[in-house]
Amino acid sequence: MAGVKRVNTRPRAILRVEDLSFSFRREGISTLVLDGVSFDVYPGELLCLVGPSGVGKSTALRAIAGLARPDRGNVVLETFPQDGARDFGFVFQDPRLLPWRRVVANVEYGLEGLLRSKAERRERAMQALELVGLRDKARNWPYQLSGGQKQRIGLARALALHPALLLMDEPFSALDPATRHGLQDELLAIKAKSRTAIVFVTHDMDEATYLADRILLLGGQPASIVRQIRIDTAHPRQRRVQASEAADASLEAELHRFFKDGTNTKRKDVSSDN
Repeated sequence: MAGVKRVNTRPRAILRVEDLSFSFRREGISTLVLDGVSFDVYPGELLCLVGPSGVGKSTALRAIAGLARPDRGNVVLETFPQDGARDFGFVFQDPRLLPWRRVVANVEYGLEGLLRSKAERRERAMQALELVGLRDKARNWPYQLSGGQKQRIGLARALALHPALLLMDEPFSALDPATRHGLQDELLAIKAKSRTAIVFVTHDMDEATYLADRILLLGGQPASIVRQIRIDTAHPRQRRVQASEAADASLEAELHRFFKDGTNTKRKDVSSDN
């Protein structure tokens, strides 16, 4: 129709990873691990980066955080954080709590260079502990906590920064199934409240299909993104969603092949959703 202008209503990406490549160097020998990894993350999105163990998922996350320097490529973070907030928070596989600091002081740790007022830091830390359901543990020492509680403190420490982007490196992988499922639900509830964008690394396809708005499969040697899957099923979801329900009828068998031998998976176009 003449005179009608099409407007792209898709939100602006909060994170752009462009042609990221990374090599490990040992004893003078360089091994290319990641090759040409590119993707965007949008406000409020939970994106799962999935692939076999050792494929380079955590390396990609560390490069995004500036903890590892890539050989080539760019990481563009367009978060425009408010005063008293960070661009991103990082949740590690190990919560890395300081044993000589009480729980609330551990949560305050990342705020010490961000907020001058001790009272503000304490209030922000207590709010974060409230979000993860551990406000009553504020005065405890780390040794008094269970593994699941320690991981929740690690999450609270990241959330206290009021990050625009949350980076999570297999944070629930060492937990028992019941605790892991509880924390997955807690993460989704926090995301719904805060609208924080999340990049979540996992090798567990059940976890990815339960949590993600979008999944990127990483595979090959060196690794690249070989498949993109958008999951439109609303939360709350049933657990163990079948891959055929999440995307298309042929995907389940392909995913099983991918995890059996991810190194032989061919790169596919990820510029559009599948």
